[in-house]
Amino acid sequence: MATLFETLEHGKIGIFESPTGTGKSMSLICGALKWLTHYDECREAEIKQLLVDLEKPVMQVSKTQLETQASVSVRKNLPDWITSYSEKRGQKEEAERIQRERAALLKREKRLAELKKNLQSFRKGKRKCSDMQSEDFLESARADIKDSCEQEFEQIEDDFLLNEAELQDAESDEEEEEVHVTKIYFCSRTHSQLSQFVGEVKKSPYRDSTLLVTLGSRQGMCINQQVTKLGSLNLINDRCKELLKTSSKKGATSCPYYNTTRMNHLTDIALSDVRDIEDLVIKGRKVKACPYYAARRAIPAAQFVVLPYNTLLHNSTRTASGIKLSGNVLIIDEAHNLLETISNIHNVEVSLPQFLQTNRQLMNYRDKYKSRLLPVNLLRVSQLIHVIGQFVEFLSTPPGAEETKLIRVSDFLTLTQLDNINFFLLLKFLKSSQIARKLARADDERPDGESSDRKSPTGITSLLKKVESEKMLPEKSMEPSLQDQLSGDGRGKAAYSSCPLYNIESLLETLTNSDMDGRVIVRWSGGNSTADGQTDKPPSIRYLLLNPAVYFSNIVKECRSVVIAGGTMQPVAEFKEQLFLAGTVDPERITEFTCGHVIPDENVLPIALSKYSNGALLDFTYRSRNEKHTLDSLCELLIKVCRSVPGGVVCFLPSYQYEGVLIKHMHSSAFFQTLNSIKKRVGGDGLSPGQVHYENLCMKAVNQSIGRAIRHRNDYACMLLLDHRYHQNSTISKLPGWLNKRVRKETDLSSALAQLHQFFTSHSKRSL
Repeated sequence: MATLFETLEHGKIGIFESPTGTGKSMSLICGALKWLTHYDECREAEIKQLLVDLEKPVMQVSKTQLETQASVSVRKNLPDWITSYSEKRGQKEEAERIQRERAALLKREKRLAELKKNLQSFRKGKRKCSDMQSEDFLESARADIKDSCEQEFEQIEDDFLLNEAELQDAESDEEEEEVHVTKIYFCSRTHSQLSQFVGEVKKSPYRDSTLLVTLGSRQGMCINQQVTKLGSLNLINDRCKELLKTSSKKGATSCPYYNTTRMNHLTDIALSDVRDIEDLVIKGRKVKACPYYAARRAIPAAQFVVLPYNTLLHNSTRTASGIKLSGNVLIIDEAHNLLETISNIHNVEVSLPQFLQTNRQLMNYRDKYKSRLLPVNLLRVSQLIHVIGQFVEFLSTPPGAEETKLIRVSDFLTLTQLDNINFFLLLKFLKSSQIARKLARADDERPDGESSDRKSPTGITSLLKKVESEKMLPEKSMEPSLQDQLSGDGRGKAAYSSCPLYNIESLLETLTNSDMDGRVIVRWSGGNSTADGQTDKPPSIRYLLLNPAVYFSNIVKECRSVVIAGGTMQPVAEFKEQLFLAGTVDPERITEFTCGHVIPDENVLPIALSKYSNGALLDFTYRSRNEKHTLDSLCELLIKVCRSVPGGVVCFLPSYQYEGVLIKHMHSSAFFQTLNSIKKRVGGDGLSPGQVHYENLCMKAVNQSIGRAIRHRNDYACMLLLDHRYHQNSTISKLPGWLNKRVRKETDLSSALAQLHQFFTSHSKRSL
């Protein structure tokens, strides 16, 4: 916690590694909130002193200041009284601004303090009720009676909160932008991890003094059944935005849960106690207010904002959610796969069927609304049709025998003859016009049988017709909805929910990156061949991000401090190089912290085995791992290990494909029956082997696998690292710090099995 406090205090970047069971989450919570409390106290003292200084009359200014003021006036050829008046006016405006911000913050703090006080009073009374033998009654009562009592307590608490909220003066429909307090943004990968973190905050000593809000997607927080039944995330987002458009009645919307007064009440309830998404959704249903927008309204006043990776790492999503990183702290937990997450978020692939569908929708839209569109908007729509048409033409004319090609962005734009198009203007038009939402509606409203091509097709239109008529795309490669849409049928919900212009917009955005940041992969054919000789994947254009720092560097620049943490962060050099140093971060600003594991040395036995019992080298490189003698030796080794280990054995393999090869080999011989008679076999796991970059990816997966073995202080496990490469110091150095010093290098299988037997025998006796 001390290192974390220093990192935040001096605005540094921290890379923290803390194995499972060492109290990582609680340390992050307590260390960060301790710093935030200290920072707020110092900031409050500075503001008070500033207000005192600003309230001093001009006559009390020191003689030196007056002399300086006079010299400035002379230089500007202005009278002294004008300069004095100007400075006094500036000081007064600054004081008024600070006082307004303080007044707004104090007003909200007072309202939340009252709500918390009343809530605590209610809970205290509830506990007193339990003291009067009600607890004994509940313990002896039937389960249904106990559940009914608990539900009644919760309902009384909810009603109490609502009554207290309704006592507050109804706020005006005119919303003022609230002042954002200094806050900590906490990110993690999955919803369950965020819920676990919120649970840790509830256990911390800062629960009652921290204003926390949890953010999520509309899909997880919407309570309007007419919207949630749509299923698709894009469809839910679009429908929600449509419902928020004001109707003829001033200030009213079509969504019954988007009510300003009720949402403000729900925002207060959200901040009155530490709640996760499920808690807020339950409260939202009872208050009949939207939890999604109530959570967003709570961001300015919240001191701790808990949110998933995607919301923070994607710039447009971050902006739309009202997240302001400037001057605030960012903590990213479970950051071992942060590089891959950034790449996956910004990698985008668009197939030829999707280009064709969008082109048809755009032409329908242009034909229908041509007379009503402004000239500049009509130009942008025509440009979009031209751009997509060039993509279609490029994918429809493969260059010789090449099936896949890796191309620089600038070269790709030249090959598609789009190097003269201003993609920034197109992207601005796509965002401001929200044309992606309109396309499906326009397509859906077109009467059946009405042709979108009223004139004889020429140019790109002719090419599109040719692509469809000649069936250059195998039917099996398209989803049913795409087949319907390309044939002019099946419009409606399917077309609306799968509008591919969202993907195309993302692709256009990536094409504004420099050549150093990524590559374009064009696939004219690929995938596995079907029985009739056709491929099962349509041609596509894919952008592959190679430099995650291009998106993460802006986050680092905005934040006061960034902390990435995880149970296993090795290899750390990759994070430093690709996330920070590539983004021009000063190496002196980076702080590294690694703590050892809480388990004693005798509870873990890591063995790096390089040879089989026959003396042959354990080599699972790609060129040799499919050999029959390698598979036979691996099966024999697994059988011997399973016989030596009294409990379960987890075997992690390089990939799912290799797992299939191994299982097939075991079934073709007696190995499977032998192994199944010793241990019951269950599923496997997949990793990614390779060189340099792929080796780092592989070692991250290995480290995550190792982390699954030890989960608490009294746990014990043996890790067998089966490959001669684990004897290399460069490989061992990429293992977790708490483990690499304990690795035992063995070349004799018999010796390894003896240690294995001794290890589990000693622990079985200890447990008795």
